[in-house]
Amino acid sequence: MIPDDGSVTDIKVANNAAIKATKLSYQDPGTNSVARTVQDKLADVQTDADFASFADAAAATANRELRVRPGIHVITQNITITSTLSFPEGAILQPASGILITLRKMPIAGPYQIFDQSAGGAVQFAGIGTIEVYAEWWGAKGDGSKTDNEVPFQQAADAVQCYFTSPPFTPAQNGDNCGGVVKLAYAGQYLVSGNVTVRTRVVFRGQGGFTEIKANAATWSGSTMFTFQNGTIAQFFCRLEMLRLDANDIDAIRRVIYAPAWQESCGLRDVVIINHRYVAVYIDEGYGGSVGCVLRDVQIFASSNAVDPYGIYADLSVYIVGWYNLVLDGVSMFCGSDTGSKGYCVYANGRIRVDVRHTHVGYTAHGICLDGVACLVGTTLGADHHTTNLVDYTTTWSGYIELFAARKGLASNLLRRTDGAWTLHRDFDPIFGRLHYPHNANDVHAYCYISNGTATPALNDAKGFSSVTKISTGLYEIVFDSTRFSASAGTSYKAKARAESVAGRTWYIDTATATKIRVQFKNLAGAAADCGDFYVEITGNPGA
Repeated sequence: MIPDDGSVTDIKVANNAAIKATKLSYQDPGTNSVARTVQDKLADVQTDADFASFADAAAATANRELRVRPGIHVITQNITITSTLSFPEGAILQPASGILITLRKMPIAGPYQIFDQSAGGAVQFAGIGTIEVYAEWWGAKGDGSKTDNEVPFQQAADAVQCYFTSPPFTPAQNGDNCGGVVKLAYAGQYLVSGNVTVRTRVVFRGQGGFTEIKANAATWSGSTMFTFQNGTIAQFFCRLEMLRLDANDIDAIRRVIYAPAWQESCGLRDVVIINHRYVAVYIDEGYGGSVGCVLRDVQIFASSNAVDPYGIYADLSVYIVGWYNLVLDGVSMFCGSDTGSKGYCVYANGRIRVDVRHTHVGYTAHGICLDGVACLVGTTLGADHHTTNLVDYTTTWSGYIELFAARKGLASNLLRRTDGAWTLHRDFDPIFGRLHYPHNANDVHAYCYISNGTATPALNDAKGFSSVTKISTGLYEIVFDSTRFSASAGTSYKAKARAESVAGRTWYIDTATATKIRVQFKNLAGAAADCGDFYVEITGNPGA
């Protein structure tokens, strides 16, 4: 019998009498532990085996931990769970067709499957705030053999977005403003056979460049790998991070990423895109807002079989809300061929500012191509081998360029028009590293220092000039470098000279053409006179 005081020092069980846990005492052997009843202790963590149904278990353990037993648990009624569900490996919840499971606490589980939506039900999170989930919770596998990882990817994205309100679970914002990170747990290869749509406030994050999402050639269907779109409204906090996307040279994939709605905190971070035949990142529309997106630490490599690929295609020609800012920070793009005869690394059209910072292009005909009113601003922009034009623009372009520390690197041309006509800055770095176009009245485009003008003049420290000749007393002809100061620059420029070694000299421009200038020096009496050393500088707006 059990003594009335509940002690168990002298228990004799007779006649199969139950020992009530409410009468038994438990005390942890640790220092300063407190005695509790056994029933209270056992209630710390409960399993669904303690109840007639999973719904009963969830209701009874509200705001506490509920351990889910291994096995598939089919849920046949809509349920909102406030318990903290703990899943050992092998424990899976399966909502039946049309059934919605809503979790208000983050589950405890490793990167293994705990949800099965194959029957037609859905799982979502609500009222938790920003959360992190594993794509593996819905059955994703980075083993290089599962071919339909787009299904668990989509289910995970929809779950953290909390968009479902009722069957058939068509995504529609329910105002909960949830969002979070879908993590890919392994540095493996996740094969996909179709598109994943990310609507808002969701980040997909891998484990770095070794986490690869690859289109499976044998089962692929569709034209896009990732679509970032939420109806016709702007998106925020939507990104891909620490991933490698492989379009696998599949001709059907016209856009690896389609993003018509990227705004604040959207874009790519530490992402590599490879083997695309057409467009790696396609941006248009720009629904709402006037901020734009950031691509940071991104590498883009087109397929060797691509005919005329684009790294980034940004057409904001229909955009009417302010200006869209596309920031390229630490971006390298190789989109074309080893002859530099095809491909665009960036094509920008419409009300868009392309802001380059440590941006690098190569193996392409067009580094950055501007159309419409698109603008190019920023600091560092360079080119690798087999780049024809670092920057070019169409015949209908009417924007502007403002680059600092501009260097053409290994490109054939710094700035050129796409119809073949080329500007003043065809193939030489701008003086002082500033590329401003169209030019203004104060831009210096060519200069030189001429010495020994009293005998045989010599050209020194020349930028944009190729030779100097003394025609007669005090008259000097300075010829533009035809490879640097183009004939298409015209004569709409200003030239000035400054005498250095001889006092009392005046000057005037005797001749100014698209290929040369002639400077005449005279003494104070008005007679032609040689000038020992002098400077010549070209400013203005050639080609205007």
